Amino acid sequence: TDLIVNDPQYFYGASRIRGLDLTDVSHAIVGTLNLNNCTALRDLNISCEAGQTTLNALLVGNCRNLRKLDISGLKSSSLTALDSFRSNAKLETFLAGDTSLTGVTFAGGAPLAVCVLPATLQTLELRYLNKLTNAGLQLEGTANITRLVIDNCSLIDWNTLLQQCSATSYLRITGIDMDGNGNLLRRLMTMGGVDEDGGNVQTCRLVGTY
Repeated sequence: TDLIVNDPQYFYGASRIRGLDLTDVSHAIVGTLNLNNCTALRDLNISCEAGQTTLNALLVGNCRNLRKLDISGLKSSSLTALDSFRSNAKLETFLAGDTSLTGVTFAGGAPLAVCVLPATLQTLELRYLNKLTNAGLQLEGTANITRLVIDNCSLIDWNTLLQQCSATSYLRITGIDMDGNGNLLRRLMTMGGVDEDGGNVQTCRLVGTY
């Protein structure tokens, strides 16, 4: 590839591209990768097997047809959050192993079934992701996760996930349906919580039947 590091690159006919594999050049991408004009894009692979630290921002908010995204190996200390995912309501597969992500927000109701997240993750928020299972959620590490939100994810065993994320200090769980003697609830009540607007509060937020 003749791509020169930091040399601007343009995609012509961007609105008609359905698949984009940038793995051959991902090591040389610097700054921001703006793919908002790729409105038909379904499959995007910008992973870097050797790892790279120069891609600082990814813009895919307008890619509302995106089904699969692979950003594995993108380790820039500036690429820690992907809030634009709130618009990607068709996302099925997200691969972000060996990255520096500390948090990611998925569109509520997205058909996400496979999700790989790095050990740097600090906030794990899953909202109305009813195709995602514990097996489909692959966490490379959980030691840094201190904020856990599981809103009505019918296939997620939230108690098992909470046990994995033992450093959790802020907790929000909705859709609880279980029996018990109260010991679990008493233990959870020592934690802080997350309200419906995403703000941290002093007590955990548990919604459902027990």
